[in-house]
Amino acid sequence: MDTSTNYCNMKTSITKACIEKGVSAIQLVIGNHATGSLLLKENVLVFVLEGELEFFHGETATRATKHQMVFLRKNVSIGYSTGKTGAENICIRFLLFVLDMQVVLEFAQLGHSRSGAVPTAEMVVDDGSDTVISYMAALQAYLYDGKCMKVSLVRIKLLELLFCISGSSPKMIEQILAVHERYHADIARIVEENITNVVSLKQLARLAGRSLSSFRRDFLFIYNMPPSRYIRHKRLDKAKELLLSTNMPVTNICYDMGFESIAHFSRIFKTRFGYPPSALRVNLQLTVAVP
Repeated sequence: MDTSTNYCNMKTSITKACIEKGVSAIQLVIGNHATGSLLLKENVLVFVLEGELEFFHGETATRATKHQMVFLRKNVSIGYSTGKTGAENICIRFLLFVLDMQVVLEFAQLGHSRSGAVPTAEMVVDDGSDTVISYMAALQAYLYDGKCMKVSLVRIKLLELLFCISGSSPKMIEQILAVHERYHADIARIVEENITNVVSLKQLARLAGRSLSSFRRDFLFIYNMPPSRYIRHKRLDKAKELLLSTNMPVTNICYDMGFESIAHFSRIFKTRFGYPPSALRVNLQLTVAVP
């Protein structure tokens, strides 16, 4: 079975690796420039071979370049952008590892390791040591000859990876070992389903089966920004998309997106994008009119 992939969409690669267990838990990904977002279903470690990756968690950005690795915790909503190398039309090459709970616990037992760290949504980035870089180079030989990568070997290679990291990246291994489960899937689904509805935070918390305080705390873990700010940003992004792609009147867009008044909508739109919604429409018309 061939574990190397050739996707221009990082989301496809991560989603495949998280859903399909076994050999897909380790992937060599070769892709073009892309941006996107996703809610991580498993803990993921990414090691950059060529190019540049940038991850966004709320308003926090984390960049990884050649021979750097990033640990992304499960149940966290991230954005991503892949940079360009400018060589042979290949923009990015990276190794992707899905670290499920069973593998992490097995490593903790074998290595007699435990973490007192509190799990955070922080994206931990670190330079790969010589040992880690050598491991990654040797691993690629298996991935290019996928027939060698049986499920049992994948588990062994994941354990070997964790032992390599433990010798050089104590902060990263601490967070990997902080394996406490957090259940956030309902929050992400409920927020996205109600993003344009006029519902209060108390109502969202009730829909998610949480108290208001626990809803706020878990929301911060997922999105790294307060609920009110995230929802406002998403509504403004959708409003901008409608302004650019439809002929809907600004007033209709304003109220369809759940804003209280045109004045309020125009003010916060300008704060976020640097110009009012009416100016966006005018600039678009001028651009189209130019021969």
